[in-house]
Amino acid sequence: MDILKDFNQRIQKADELVTSVLPTGEVLNDLSLKKDEASKTLERNKEVKIPFIGDFSAGKSSLLNAFMGVDLLPTNLTPETAVSYQLYYDTREHLVIVRGDGSTEEAPVDAIKSLKLTPNDMVNVYVNNDKIRELNARGIVLVDMPGIDSGIEAHNNAITKYLQEGTIFVIVADAEQGTLRNSAISFIREIKQYSLSAAVLINKADKKSQSDMQQNILPHITDQAKRYIGEGTFVGVTSASTKETGAVSIILNDVDVESAIKQRCSGAVNGYINDDITAVQTRITIINTGKDEYAEKLEQLKNGRDKALRKLKELDENAQPVADSAQDILDDVSNALNARSSSLANLLFSSNNNMNMFNAELLNIIRPVMLNAFKRELTEYSTVIGGAVQGFAVDVNDILADKNNKPLDYAKEMAGNMFGGKALENMLNAGMKKLMERWAEKKGLVTLLGCLSKVIGPVATIIVNLIPDILSFIFGKSREEKVEEIRAKLSSGVFDRIVEGLRPQVVQMLAEQRTNAMSEAEKLVNEEIKNFDAAIEQAQNEQEKNAQEREVETGKLVQTVQELQALLIA
Repeated sequence: MDILKDFNQRIQKADELVTSVLPTGEVLNDLSLKKDEASKTLERNKEVKIPFIGDFSAGKSSLLNAFMGVDLLPTNLTPETAVSYQLYYDTREHLVIVRGDGSTEEAPVDAIKSLKLTPNDMVNVYVNNDKIRELNARGIVLVDMPGIDSGIEAHNNAITKYLQEGTIFVIVADAEQGTLRNSAISFIREIKQYSLSAAVLINKADKKSQSDMQQNILPHITDQAKRYIGEGTFVGVTSASTKETGAVSIILNDVDVESAIKQRCSGAVNGYINDDITAVQTRITIINTGKDEYAEKLEQLKNGRDKALRKLKELDENAQPVADSAQDILDDVSNALNARSSSLANLLFSSNNNMNMFNAELLNIIRPVMLNAFKRELTEYSTVIGGAVQGFAVDVNDILADKNNKPLDYAKEMAGNMFGGKALENMLNAGMKKLMERWAEKKGLVTLLGCLSKVIGPVATIIVNLIPDILSFIFGKSREEKVEEIRAKLSSGVFDRIVEGLRPQVVQMLAEQRTNAMSEAEKLVNEEIKNFDAAIEQAQNEQEKNAQEREVETGKLVQTVQELQALLIA
């Protein structure tokens, strides 16, 4: 794709620029590692996943089979064997099963309907199909998802895998139902909290008369889509039986792959280029510093580092205790559950002891609350310890901008006007921002969300056993009174058990994330001192340059910075 080619070219050009002006050594080695990290980010985000979501009866797999024109994806699965199927093009048709433990195994494509699978697994399907080839060429990968009413584990695993990929979800509704069911509406409410978008397909149109479809079902579901997703939401009509899949093509043709990739990757590309700019700026400062000042400045820098590391530990010790932060998160969960207690009670009353829908609804409520609460707590913590890093940045700027330093007037004018003496401070602040964003998105957070099934599963079993007793106890009362009894039972006991079941995992995750945050902040401070140390050592080892030589090199370095700045993505 053009945008990936452009981003890779920017990274490569930046690498060529800094390699041409900086001496071989530790600084370039560090920049090379950062270049590799940016390139890996591009590789990881080269695809836009489009998950097809719906209840088991909605016909998602049959619709995708009709779209491809081949009977490939399995249908009529049970919740226990439902997994995600990702569709890729290959002339050699085969399957790659990715197990829950990360291991993989290959199988022939005709074995797809007889695979032994668990909800923790995923299957990459490689098929020689022109439509899949065209979509893959654009960077689009279709995903056939488990039913959102398929039970707690399959649903939770599917959501946690795709919720951070910024994709569009295609909600497949059953025309025979004539409406978006509660499961779909709950799912939509959740993905809206992640700022993800959705489109709607009304499938099995052949099961209803054309007049009923056009006069009743389509207007009703379109109105639901506008209310729950937003104005302008696409709603199309499809039928796997009659091969009516044009609406699928409309959705896919409208996907802006390049914008999605730009949103995901521009930060990594700009981050690497800014690291290059900082390294060149540092070189400008150092080559225009008298050699007799190197040792003194390096000592000052190391003292500044030690001061910052001490400050980090002090701030960590004075931060809100982990147990208190965990309680804040669990209070959010408890409040969210109680706010939805009436709807949960109604759902439970109507479920006839079928817990799949109830479990899925619990997850729809808890998962976004947990994600947002964790990000809030980690951001607050990282802001506290980030103060030490920012103080270090100011100290270093003061050291490097020492008024006793006697750089050439030409260099001072050019470097000063361009960078304002804030190069390192800006870099460190940008580094802290990147760390803060990354801390809340580490693998551990998804792992935490994945563990919800282990907590809610046993609680759901308890509820199944409680409901008959509740209903028998309130025999003879109205439906409203029975629902209220169930609601009171949930609020007075069940919700507390869910919250307490989450507590150990929440505390553990917060402690791990704080440890990671401290480690990354210390690494940021140490790495920058190491880079300055290496840059100064390089300058010390060079032959003494006269004023004219330094002026020439400074001019080249300034020009390089200008060229690097031109590579930044707007």
